[in-house]
Amino acid sequence: MATVSQPGVEQQGTILRGVVSWFCAVQFMLYGFAKVTGSQFTVLDSRLASPLEDVSGFWLAWYFFGYSGLYKAFIALVEIVGGGLLVFRRTALAGVLVLLPATVHIVLINIAFRVDLGAMMMAIVLAFGLLYLIRPQMRQLLAVVFVRHESTRAARVATVCGVVLAGALAFSSTYWIANFNNRFPTEIDGTWDVVGEQTEGISKVFFERNRAYWVAFMDEDGTLRDHHFEIDDGRLQIWQEWLTKGELLAQGELTDADVIELRFTDGGRAVLRRLLGPRS
Repeated sequence: MATVSQPGVEQQGTILRGVVSWFCAVQFMLYGFAKVTGSQFTVLDSRLASPLEDVSGFWLAWYFFGYSGLYKAFIALVEIVGGGLLVFRRTALAGVLVLLPATVHIVLINIAFRVDLGAMMMAIVLAFGLLYLIRPQMRQLLAVVFVRHESTRAARVATVCGVVLAGALAFSSTYWIANFNNRFPTEIDGTWDVVGEQTEGISKVFFERNRAYWVAFMDEDGTLRDHHFEIDDGRLQIWQEWLTKGELLAQGELTDADVIELRFTDGGRAVLRRLLGPRS
């Protein structure tokens, strides 16, 4: 018996693909030109004046993506060009391959930084739209990505062992850097307030737990100055340059668990009182 074709079903599929292509193309071009015209990634002065720890995930991500004009232009180019490629049958697959990784990344940013529910839902819709467009070519793409290659069992075992060894070395080296090289915990780690009359123009001092020997002075105008510190048996010394030390700036003593008396080499003095312990 001859197989009866169903041109109506094929035509409906073609129409649906066209609708999805145009919908995705228009949305991506809208998002792309929004970055060009400045309606996306602009930051409010009130948020720029807020302490970093008080900034929401939305404004943190918004400011990050808008900080670099080059980066913003690149994202806009991907969205505009990718959207244009979607509407031509000859280039639709190229458009999907350009846009899909960027869209998955946008979905993760929306979820991780809790950017906006509406924006997140639109990103998810666009991601599924791109997956729908790429579905007919999925088998061919997988055949290209996962190249057939004949190898012996011994070679495969050796490769797996090599990957495991490389992963173990990467983990152990970065763990050592994070917990032993970058950190040298001391009893004064945390945020200290400068009290008293002679403050040398400093409002706060930060002895950093996550950067060994790093101390930062915050001046009364908000300026940060980074220096090198060491403490031994309650005796504190602070130098000009982190790690290389340079000129000695100040010496002091931990007179109480939460009080440090500092004497600067220029004759100034300051009393530090612990405000907070390390927060990270």
